[in-house]
Amino acid sequence: MRDLLFSVPWYLPTLLVIAGLALFVSGNRRQKPQLRTSGVAVIGLAILWAVVSYLVETPKEICERETRQYVRAIVDRDWPTFDRLMEPAVRFTDGTDWQIAGRDTGPPT
Repeated sequence: MRDLLFSVPWYLPTLLVIAGLALFVSGNRRQKPQLRTSGVAVIGLAILWAVVSYLVETPKEICERETRQYVRAIVDRDWPTFDRLMEPAVRFTDGTDWQIAGRDTGPPT
């Protein structure tokens, strides 16, 4: 439900704006103020929905952003950012003697 409200695909508000425009034009042609007002309200809700979706960052988006930052920190060898993003109790091994146990051990140089 949270993804539908805050991480909406661009085409849903666009479809609502088109439907609101159709209501507005139809109400304007028939001289029906309620239908015209409904069209404006639908357009306003679609714009509000798009703005809220753009401004609110969902947990999924936060995870994706921090994963990109983490990988970028490794590639750029930005160890302060790497340390900030890494969980304190993390443990890396590759099946041999090489391992990193915890944030304080740090990456190999």
